[in-house]
Amino acid sequence: MAQPFRHLLGTDQRQYRRKRRTDTLNGGYVLDRTGHKNPACLFLYREKTAKGAWLRRTYVFFISLFVRFSFSFLPFPFFRFFVSCFLFLSFPFSSFFPFSRFSFLPFSFFFFLLSLSFFFSRNSGVFAVFFYVFLRFVDKIAPTWFVFENVYGLTKFKNGEENIQNHIENRFRDIGYTVKSKILYASDFGVPQRRNRLFIVGNRNGIDFEFPKEFDYSVSVDEAISDLPVLGNGEIQMKGEYTVPFEQASPYAQLMRKKSKAPTQNIVSRNKDYVVERYKYIGQGENWSSIPDRLMENYADKKRCHSGIYKRLIGGKPSVVISNYRKSMLIHPHQDRGLSVREAARLQSFPDHFIFEGPVSYVQQQIGNAVPPLLAKAVMKKILTYK
Repeated sequence: MAQPFRHLLGTDQRQYRRKRRTDTLNGGYVLDRTGHKNPACLFLYREKTAKGAWLRRTYVFFISLFVRFSFSFLPFPFFRFFVSCFLFLSFPFSSFFPFSRFSFLPFSFFFFLLSLSFFFSRNSGVFAVFFYVFLRFVDKIAPTWFVFENVYGLTKFKNGEENIQNHIENRFRDIGYTVKSKILYASDFGVPQRRNRLFIVGNRNGIDFEFPKEFDYSVSVDEAISDLPVLGNGEIQMKGEYTVPFEQASPYAQLMRKKSKAPTQNIVSRNKDYVVERYKYIGQGENWSSIPDRLMENYADKKRCHSGIYKRLIGGKPSVVISNYRKSMLIHPHQDRGLSVREAARLQSFPDHFIFEGPVSYVQQQIGNAVPPLLAKAVMKKILTYK
């Protein structure tokens, strides 16, 4: 590790001194092994004091406030992006500033992400960097085929006067790809969910790609999850039991259970008692509007709730979109509780042998962000038919 970055190692100062006995202080500077003055190490040898710690925290706090509010005066998102990149990339050199024992990394990284939110805002007219990173990879790797998937709303965004979807397609054409796009509904390809997404498929062989044809059937919520364990609010069964024998399960459930002997990750987030009480008033297909006013008194304006909040799924139809189902509080069609991890995974067409890693909140987000595997499979199978 280069000498100027010692303070980033997080090593206890006394241990650090024992490891670097050959270093000596010289006029407020540290002489490293090469004999050069190293200002970056100066504050490594200062003992912590309560007064000094508060001074440093106060200093960084006001600096962070200044940077935060300065964003509102920057005229263009690109300038905000540039300023945050400067802060983020300059953090290794923060040791040359006073109070260097308090790293600027968390703050500069926060403002870097904050500027990205400005930079990628719908109102900025710029979809930009994330797409161009993907475009650069495609250009450099030059695969024969690529698949680009994003939200349906992308078709409505604009980059100046140009529609974002057209802009994306034209950029792929500029690097030599033949491109076709279409809005696909997951429920048309065996997924028990009414999820629409924009797919853009390109190839370098000049092939006029045709998207796969829709299936002649759909899968309902009941067909997808009715064989999974009956659970209560906040209940966790890391390994449960199927409630229906394999032979009696729906074709979709059999497909999901093909490589699994037992359903895993049957995890239901715990809701407050008053939330569960609200669930009891909501019928299939209904939402928060069915909840009595006396149970919604903690809402300043009940009518401003999103239509997807407190949505109970309809058992006989495909599910609504599974995004972050915990935050939107999707309700089981027959039980007064939220969906379990495994139920949400089933509605996204993840097989039961697929195990999600991480904290429950992360797992819920992973499931909601994913491309349904059966939808992806349909697109890839079609691509493989072309030689």
